[in-house]
Amino acid sequence: MNWTSRILAVTLCFLAWTESPSAASNQSSHPIKVAAVDFVPAWGDLDGNIARLAQAVEKAAREGVNYAVFPETAVSGYLFSDPAQIAPYLDTIPGKTTASLLPILARTGMYMSVGIAERDVETGLAYNSAVLLGPKGVIGKYRKIGLNPQDQKVFAPGNTDVEVFDTPIGRIGLVICYDDTYWQYPRLAALRGAQIIGWHSVSDRVMPGTPAAEATGDHSTVSNVQYMSAQNGVWVVAATRSGIETNSITGRKLYYNGGSSIWSPEGRKLAQAPVVPPEELAPGLHGVFSATITPSDSNTVRAARLALRRPALYLPLLALHRSPVDGNATGAQRSVSLAGVQWPEGPSLLDTVHPAEGALTVLPELSGLPSGLSPDQIKARAERKGGAFEQALSDAARVGKGYLVGSYPERDGERFYHTVVLAGPDGAILGRY
Repeated sequence: MNWTSRILAVTLCFLAWTESPSAASNQSSHPIKVAAVDFVPAWGDLDGNIARLAQAVEKAAREGVNYAVFPETAVSGYLFSDPAQIAPYLDTIPGKTTASLLPILARTGMYMSVGIAERDVETGLAYNSAVLLGPKGVIGKYRKIGLNPQDQKVFAPGNTDVEVFDTPIGRIGLVICYDDTYWQYPRLAALRGAQIIGWHSVSDRVMPGTPAAEATGDHSTVSNVQYMSAQNGVWVVAATRSGIETNSITGRKLYYNGGSSIWSPEGRKLAQAPVVPPEELAPGLHGVFSATITPSDSNTVRAARLALRRPALYLPLLALHRSPVDGNATGAQRSVSLAGVQWPEGPSLLDTVHPAEGALTVLPELSGLPSGLSPDQIKARAERKGGAFEQALSDAARVGKGYLVGSYPERDGERFYHTVVLAGPDGAILGRY
């Protein structure tokens, strides 16, 4: 099968996915207590980490938690240089970890998911996995698909797909850390009827030498899990780590600064661990951060979010010719002048900007409005397609004889859109999004 056929097949499957009739089953309309757990493993101490993990599970159960999410690679540590280095600390699923935890879950009735560096019993390959466990045993697992550069040194790409598991407390999907960089993985879980997504991570990371004042900045973990919940209409329970991890062989370090969190289907934060500068921490439990949710409350929100999809756009986007695998792609190179415009807080500076001749210049969002407006104030300034903003953009592009991109609040009947417009050198509007 060639690449074009593969893309088309995947796309058609994607378009066909809807919530199956079974998605309505097992939906919990009763409140449950969920928790994002900050658990710090000792690097390369499989047996010790399993014992400490069991103690942490006991603690969460005593606090009345019904579903607990633990971080990525919680029984091995994360920072390894190659497959041989991590090999002694891999576990199977089921394996040592599940054998230790399942009796606790059977006794307490708790559900949990936890990240395990997994060895496939048939191939011997290592996977960055998360397993969902309950009182009656192993429910299912997920192998990380969105591998970052560090993952790629150690783990094979995941091959389990993004499944959603029916449980008596709700429908649960699993993703891992860098998966949050790719919108499609949580979206697949939502399309398959997930009410809760368990997110297992060793983020957010800052590097050694970062000044203390900057060590808690740019906390992408928080923003990424928020979008996961808000764009898909699901509860997100997001467990990550704090502390400093040191590879005892190479001496390399990774710094973690916490921030485990729980989010509503509307993208509202319900609970969050402190975001702190990294410090050396003893292995084991460093916080259970909980909230009470009703899983089935996500159903209406999720349906509304998914109803906004425009699947008809997927086919042309995915079927475009792409280099280097497409034999029809052009081999010619062209130089293009690009510019991004930034201006300070305050009034719009649209009337001062003209693109260089032949260049593409991109303006800030809502380019014709002053900063700091409330949503209602922005709506009050919305205009129809072809109005004053588009005319001003066209005039500026014509004067500079270049291409200019800007955006404005568009009114279309009773609906409002954030519309992006491209104007060309002759002042014509070449495209709108």
